[in-house]
This record gives sequence, structure tokens and C-alpha cells, in this order.
Amino acid sequence: MDGFDTTDTRLSPLREMDLRNLPPALIVTAECDVLRDDGRYYRDALHAADVQVEYIEVPGMVHGFVEMAGVLPAAAEAIEYAGAYLRGILAG
Repeated sequence: MDGFDTTDTRLSPLREMDLRNLPPALIVTAECDVLRDDGRYYRDALHAADVQVEYIEVPGMVHGFVEMAGVLPAAAEAIEYAGAYLRGILAG
């Protein structure tokens, strides 16, 4: 694809060589998502770089489940958890 750099770390942070000094991270994955393992690998890479990271894998969910918060209680709970996490980080 013209003009599309597949090595851009904004597309896949796992391509970044130095993850040190990043802010704390919350990674939420879905059990039935083809990208779930990437989330796990990113968690491990952040941990290895001494970055504070919290990882949650939501059972039985698929990619994009958070967009269904109006009908999936697990999605609403994940959004609420992310909000609480962010409030905690910002409160320091």
C-alpha cells in the first residue's frame, strides 16, 4: 500500500525498541480476539522495561466488545474499570 509505513510504531508499539520511561498503562484485551496475544506481548514488554502495567483479559468477549457497552455488561464494566484506573493514575 503506497504511503503506508508498516514499521510505524504507532501502528504496533511492540515495534518500538525502547519502551522505558512510558507512562503507566492499562491493557484490556478480549479472550476471543485475534489481537489478544499482542496485548499479552505488549504487557510483557512493558513489564520488562519497568513500566507500570496492568493487564485485563475479559472472558468470552470479541474484538471491539467495548463498543457494545449498551448491551454487554462486561463492556460497561471494562469502561468503568478503565475510568477508575485513569482517575487513580491522575490522582497520583
